[in-house]
Amino acid sequence: FVDLGGIDGPVHVSDMSHTHIDKPTDVLKAGQTVSVKVLKVDLANQRISLGLKQTEPDPWEGFGDKIKVGDQISARVVRNASFGSFIEIEPGVEGLLPISEISWKRIHKPDEVVKQGDVLRLAVIGVDMGKRRITLSLKAAQGDPWIGAERKYAKDSLVEGKVLGTTEFGAFVELETGVEGLVHISELANKHVAVVTDVVNVGDTKQFRVLDISEEDRKVRLSIKAVDNPAGASQDASHQAATPHKKAVSKIPRKDLKGGMEAKSLGQGLGGLSLDDFK
Repeated sequence: FVDLGGIDGPVHVSDMSHTHIDKPTDVLKAGQTVSVKVLKVDLANQRISLGLKQTEPDPWEGFGDKIKVGDQISARVVRNASFGSFIEIEPGVEGLLPISEISWKRIHKPDEVVKQGDVLRLAVIGVDMGKRRITLSLKAAQGDPWIGAERKYAKDSLVEGKVLGTTEFGAFVELETGVEGLVHISELANKHVAVVTDVVNVGDTKQFRVLDISEEDRKVRLSIKAVDNPAGASQDASHQAATPHKKAVSKIPRKDLKGGMEAKSLGQGLGGLSLDDFK
């Protein structure tokens, strides 16, 4: 509260400084003489609202000429929230680093990667000066790990990965930070697997064979059962196993039938049908 000479007026904490502050005593002390601006007068309720930061130049004025999408900047983390981190670009100008832009890997809260006071190299991915909003990205400044993934993790190659999570239908595997693949439950072993965790658990590091990879779709299909054989070998084996049965049905001998009967005479005994009709 500021004494204006018989009348007290409050200065709200949000009107004390262009920079973020936690409490009034970070800026003002009792007995201090200050210059303030009258923001609002409410005669009916006998209230006067005052501002301290309004007596100083607005750091946002003209800042749009200093920054644009695509720029990379170094800035300090001033505080974290559940949805992201607030970054001080210049005194009085803050940007938001959304949690989705902090890391290429999955995280649950900003504190897992960035702390208050950290100075980060960030990419500017959004500027809206009308709303005084600047959006930043840490992972964009680090480079996309999926670029070149099709060469690095080529189809049929053997790779090492860490199991990040399991579901009823398979397991998610991290090949490197930001590059994850899926091993379906049917690719966990050469035998039937009822439960994924019978074969792999979170934290396991294993070898996998790459069945398929799409850099554009950011998807990798992996297999454990194909580690000892090229991908698709099990499918070829299944096809070969089915083929002999088909041939056994179609290759009925036409000669030397039991009792000396030939195929022709047997066909006549079947009402004129030939063996070709049973192929």
